[in-house]
Parts: sequence; structure tokens; C-alpha cells
Amino acid sequence: MLGRRQLCLNRSKCIQTRGATDPYACGVGIGVIRRTLGSMNLRPFLLAGLVVAGLPAAASYEMALIFDVTNRQILRFDPVSQRSLGAFGQGQLGFFGNENKLTLDPFVPGSVLATDIQGYVRRINYSTGEEMGTTRLSETTDILQPRSLRVTRTGDYLATIPSLNQAAIYDRNTGAKKLTMVQYSGYSTLDAVALEDGTYATLEQTFNGSTYSYHLFRRNASGSFTGWSYGFATNTTATDYSRLSSRGGRVYASGLNVAPNVFAFDATAVAFSNTSIYYSRGFGDSMTPVVFGHGSAAYFALNRSAGNAMLYRVDTFANYYRPAYEMPYSQVLGDMVMVVAPEPATFAALGLGMVGLLRRRRRQA
Repeated sequence: MLGRRQLCLNRSKCIQTRGATDPYACGVGIGVIRRTLGSMNLRPFLLAGLVVAGLPAAASYEMALIFDVTNRQILRFDPVSQRSLGAFGQGQLGFFGNENKLTLDPFVPGSVLATDIQGYVRRINYSTGEEMGTTRLSETTDILQPRSLRVTRTGDYLATIPSLNQAAIYDRNTGAKKLTMVQYSGYSTLDAVALEDGTYATLEQTFNGSTYSYHLFRRNASGSFTGWSYGFATNTTATDYSRLSSRGGRVYASGLNVAPNVFAFDATAVAFSNTSIYYSRGFGDSMTPVVFGHGSAAYFALNRSAGNAMLYRVDTFANYYRPAYEMPYSQVLGDMVMVVAPEPATFAALGLGMVGLLRRRRRQA
């Protein structure tokens, strides 16, 4: 068991973790790493890198964490080998036991954040199921029902709360609101994502009395609407498109329009351009948001009233669906995130880097 460690967020601020048994849940500052590498024997690490690089190609380096709405727990699932890896969190995810929204925190590897109907954000070690701390989003109402929770590039929480008709930034330590994204007249904010350049995209819905229209809004670093929007769908159903996902310079809007649909947009300096539309084969009742694996792999799960949930894989480079397969779950699946571990090639590169470091140390000696 690892003892008390520190994961350095920056030069002046660290998050404490206690009693973690997952090495990815703990870390040390960069300076400590440098001092340690300077004095340690690197041969065992080189060997480990080469051994891992030699693992069979069929080994999986992706793990989905999925909220089980039926049993109020978080499932672990390997999308490559198509195997269930157990569950955790049952009985500790909120007083009402409602559906939790999930997100990963890049500042604290090894943990998943789960927020409940009251806005409590719980940090849980996804290997052990141990709760690591709780923060509550500060609002005037007791029932928030957040649609999504994400971590911004500064470490704060971005939450979308349709009951308050807003998306807002909350302090990761205190839960205090730091920024509210001003609502545009006549529109309801369904979801929000932070982009790599510090700006934001929001999914907006408007209703003209008979049909619902869905738009992607570009917002600046202060959360203000820049005046540019992209209307991409119109339908008579209010819940067709409800979630956003993002990776790199792309934003994905997903939802059901009889069958699952995924729209992909490229972000420019001030706008978006529609690049791809993925129409799946199959029908269902609800779907998880799109999550990303290695390379061009993206996934989402489709709930069906007749039969187990289906997992779809989208090739985001070639712009097509790969064949879907049935998951070992008959229960309703809610929010989903993907843990992506280093592939063998990464360890091989690490091993080669250590070889060079060993050679330099020998020359200096």
C-alpha cells in the first residue's frame, strides 16, 4: 500500500491523497522526479518498459466507467475484450441514489468524479472504490440535477444545470461559483465543454411552438456568447440532442433521433464548421455521451428496452461506425467516461529514452 503522497498541480498547489492502492492515484512533483532519477538505478524500469512493450497486441489499454442507473453504482468495462471488470460505489453515490454524472480529473489520475442530484461532487478511486473527498457545488437551491460535470484546464469544475438554465464554473476546492455563462435570450443550455484554447462550446435548444432546434454556441474565455452559432438539427422531440464531447479541436454533439446520431464539428478561431454526421444502425431508448479511446476510437452505449445495451465504436478518422456488439448489461446505463492507459509503444519509447539517459550518465561518470 502506498502511503500519503502529493500530486503536484503546479508549483504552488498540491492535492493530498491518502491510503491509495492504485499507483496512478498518487504522484510526486516534477522536481522530486528529477532528483529521484538522478540517484536511482534505472535498469529495472528499462526492463519493465521493454516487458510491457512485448505484451500481446490483444491486451486492452482502455477501460470504460459507466454509471449503472438501475443499481446506482459505477461499472468497469473493457471495450476491447468486451468484459465486465466489476463495479464500485453502490450505496455511496448520494442520498437520493439518483443518476450521477461522471468525469475524469487529469489533475488526479486514478480517480473519477461523480456528482449527484444535490450537486455533491465525490472523488472516488476507481481501482479500490475508496472515496477520496467531497465538494458541493454552491447554489441557492437544494436540487440541482446537473446534466454534466467536467474539469477545466485550470482544474475547476464546469457544470451544466438545466434547472437553473445555466452552465457555470465552480471552484474545485470550495464549490463556490466563479463564472456563469450568460444565457442567450430564447435558448436553453443543455451542455457545455471547455476547449483547449480556454474558450467554451455550449449546446443550446430553442422551441418555436412546434419544433425544437439545436445549436452549437461559441463562447469566449469569460463564457460570453461571441455572436456565432451553428444550427445543426430540428426535430419535434425535446431530448433528441443532449450531450457534448470534445477532443482536440473537435466538438461532438450526440443524441437520439430514432437511431443514435453523432455530429462532429471542427473548432476554428471564432466559429465551428460541420465536418461529419454519424448515423448508426439500430434503435434504442437512450444513449451515453461519446467517449474517446486510443487513436481514432470513440465509443457510446445504446440502451434498449428489448435486450442488453449495445456498444458502438466510431472511427473518427475514417468517419464511420464499426460493428456494434451487445454488452453484458441489461440494466439502464447512464453517464460514461473512458480511462486510457499507455499503450505498449509508449512504454517502448520510455524504455528507449531511459537507454539514452543511462548512456549519458555513463559518459558523465
